[in-house]
Amino acid sequence: MRILIVIINMYLMMTVSYPANKADEVVKKFVEVEEKYPQEDRIASSVFPGGVYSDDDGVNTVTITDVPEGKMADAINSSYKIMNEFRNIEGYKYKIRPLLSIEEAMATL
Repeated sequence: MRILIVIINMYLMMTVSYPANKADEVVKKFVEVEEKYPQEDRIASSVFPGGVYSDDDGVNTVTITDVPEGKMADAINSSYKIMNEFRNIEGYKYKIRPLLSIEEAMATL
């Protein structure tokens, strides 16, 4: 049996969490990173530029970007490079995940 997957769009979801008492440090670093890596120079474009919520563990953010065809590896590498800027902030954690659209996921069934 062969399965054909047609990729229409590819997305990258990045989730971040950090302790609430580190918020000022994260915001300061975020401003520095935005200047160093301007949005217009990035491979992927924002679909959902960011949602923020807090819970018992601290502050959490979610960002989703649309990645051009054939550029997923570059977009992931670029995201890791950006996230590496935050490495010295104690308790700062992130995950980068590729996502399929609903249509793409359904095509795998």
